[in-house]
Amino acid sequence: MSYGMVLGLPLTFGGLHYGFTRGPIGLAAAVVGAVLLAFGIWSLFQMRGLRRRLRLVTADAWRGPAAHLPGAREAPPSPRI
Repeated sequence: MSYGMVLGLPLTFGGLHYGFTRGPIGLAAAVVGAVLLAFGIWSLFQMRGLRRRLRLVTADAWRGPAAHLPGAREAPPSPRI
């Protein structure tokens, strides 16, 4: 996902700029960048679906490590020494 986003976005827009201002090789880079960007977005949605399924299976694991402790207002006062 990261490679698709990090490499796809600059290649797409940089390739378009280079293709319009200098030569047609930039348009080829823009096509490669668009493919990388599409792969990054696809893997992002796939990862979100997997994360949602994992939350359904392990609901308690997604709570904070201190979720079972009482809050600051509900905790008894600390003893003074």
